[in-house]
Amino acid sequence: MDAFIAKENIRRFSSLLRTETGESQRRVLLDLLSLENEKLAAAVGKIDTNRDGKIVSEEVHAIITA
Repeated sequence: MDAFIAKENIRRFSSLLRTETGESQRRVLLDLLSLENEKLAAAVGKIDTNRDGKIVSEEVHAIITA
């Protein structure tokens, strides 16, 4: 259940980020997206790090880049 919610939040925040132009709102969305990435990585149990050293799973990376 946690993974499902995190995936849906990632999709939603990513969608909002594509259209949001305000700097402060984009920053909030990026922070929320980062938190959901960590939640999803923990939920699926496949934790790795991306180029920035942030925790991310293969599943999270696939969702973000899709």
